Amino acid sequence: MEIEPNALLPDENDSKNAPDAEGYISIRKEFINKNYKAVIEYDADDEFSDEICALKAKACLMVAREYSGSDSATDLQKAIDLAKQASELSKRGIFSYESVKSKADELLKAKAKRLSDYYRSLL
Repeated sequence: MEIEPNALLPDENDSKNAPDAEGYISIRKEFINKNYKAVIEYDADDEFSDEICALKAKACLMVAREYSGSDSATDLQKAIDLAKQASELSKRGIFSYESVKSKADELLKAKAKRLSDYYRSLL
């Protein structure tokens, strides 16, 4: 069962005992606004690391998909790197996403083959 990252956020009435969620809320807004690169670049170690890993995994997959449509070897390599990152992040914490991992792995295999074919064509 996949748990959505915001499912365990404390109730507003529990704010006295709640950890500081400002960074997570900020990153979540970036994700909602489809600013995936900002989500990927966010680097903070806080109480919401599981939630942030889940958002980063999804963001990496979204940006990998953007790069994967390109014919550029550089963009294909970026897609591969981001798909790897999505796959790794999707396995972390309580918000692990098997669906994100399988989609990232699928994209990784397809783009790695495409990049391999591109390099073979240069020989």
